[in-house]
Amino acid sequence: MKFGGGLLTSGREVKNCARLVKERVDAGDQVIVVVSALSGVTDRLIEAMDLVEGGNRGEMEKFSQEVHSIHVSALDACGTANGDDITLLIDSLIGRLREYLESYRDGDRSPGKRDEIQSMGERLCAPIFSHYLTAEGVEAVSLTGGEAGIVTDSCFGNAIPEMDSCRRLVVESLGSLLGRGVTPVVTGFLAQNEEGEVTTLGRGGSDYTTSLIGACIGADEIWIWKDVCGIMTANPKVVPGARTIPMLSYTEAAELAHFGARVLHPRTMEPAMGAMIPIRVRDATRPDLDGTLISQNSMEIGGSVKAVTSIDRVGLISISGTGMAGIPGVAARVFDSIARGGANVMMISQSSSETNITIIVPKRDLEVCRDQLDMEFRDCGTVRKISLDEGVSVVSVVGSGMKGTPGVAARVFRAVADAGVNVVMIAQGSSEVNISFVVGQADSVRAVTSIHREFRLDELF
Repeated sequence: MKFGGGLLTSGREVKNCARLVKERVDAGDQVIVVVSALSGVTDRLIEAMDLVEGGNRGEMEKFSQEVHSIHVSALDACGTANGDDITLLIDSLIGRLREYLESYRDGDRSPGKRDEIQSMGERLCAPIFSHYLTAEGVEAVSLTGGEAGIVTDSCFGNAIPEMDSCRRLVVESLGSLLGRGVTPVVTGFLAQNEEGEVTTLGRGGSDYTTSLIGACIGADEIWIWKDVCGIMTANPKVVPGARTIPMLSYTEAAELAHFGARVLHPRTMEPAMGAMIPIRVRDATRPDLDGTLISQNSMEIGGSVKAVTSIDRVGLISISGTGMAGIPGVAARVFDSIARGGANVMMISQSSSETNITIIVPKRDLEVCRDQLDMEFRDCGTVRKISLDEGVSVVSVVGSGMKGTPGVAARVFRAVADAGVNVVMIAQGSSEVNISFVVGQADSVRAVTSIHREFRLDELF
């Protein structure tokens, strides 16, 4: 069971989550808990790094005291008299946070130091959650991701698990606790490399932690508790008529996560799919609801499309030149350049004439990608123009029923045209589970709403 920061806003909410665990333990289940940081803490840790770059010691002390107060208040809300050990641990961790921030202020701004700082929210939350479980009569112990056996490479900020090591170490660490009737409470998001240094799995990585542990330990199911009622046909803030999707395949869920459905981390499906373990996305505020089941099976519905999503914080890079046509290796050089810039390519489109390659990357990476491309093609004459567009969004239409169903793309783009939206770029994978296209950012809501209406997604479930 994983509990996200949106559910961990105060001691009262932590207690509610602990009771959901207790229900399953009392029913005879062995449960492993994974927790995120308390709500908003990770964002504040990132802000703190920005503050201390200017050498402001006063702001650093003020921030440390605020974080300390947040966690002590959450602990006090438990209402038990046996929290002295946890209070001492919180004090110790806050002291370590000060040391990390001082080191960062003094010039150690390495990715590893950033991971140490960003992961403090989870390291503070897990002991508090464990204490709440103990107060509910459940024997529990808190562990970091590294202590739980999650070992990664040294790609700080977006580390990749070493699965062979993880399978062995997770079973050794957590299996022995479960065998003694102890419920482990594991920090999401963070792990460690072979040298024992803290690494992180990327923002939102607690979902990924949960799936990794579930796959390694051979869980029957992986439950992701959220403050929403599962994965929906669209963002309900954009489309008020959006509905919860009862069942999705791993592939459908992965596509939705990658293209803007923020309910799950995009890599969550990988370990679960490899081990064929179902994932349930459930609403902790409405535990009576089934939420969304993600498995190898897809739900047959009356229509071919199940959901439509959008991503706004992206940018478009267009590389063009008649000298690109017929020249081997141009695309490879483009992608090598993007990789050197450290950017993730989200979408690709190439004209059939081979004179244009268009790429979508996160907006924050646009400038560095252009600089890398300029250096790569500066003197060769192959590329004549590299242009950027920051004002775009990606709209993605997902559903396994699209495969082999004639006319789906025509309906999608007719709906977009009827909404008065111009399409800038189109990409469709060979799996036919996803059609993605780029529109102006100002047009994304109209595009999503029109497609949702065209496929009557508010009536399917």
